[in-house]
Amino acid sequence: MKPSTLLNKLCKIKPNREPVLQTSSKNRKRSMPDERKFTEQCSNRKENLEALVGQVVGSIHQQ
Repeated sequence: MKPSTLLNKLCKIKPNREPVLQTSSKNRKRSMPDERKFTEQCSNRKENLEALVGQVVGSIHQQ
């Protein structure tokens, strides 16, 4: 599988903060996941990882 260009760029930026999880989701199964469930739900899709890393680093143009 080809690595995501956006994800690679985001991972090179210095982290600014912790990612924030949505706690008032319509899907209650994901509202307060434990560590295992969080990993299962977020790591299955590249878009989820990009969103989490994007929250941590802020804007890609911020440097």
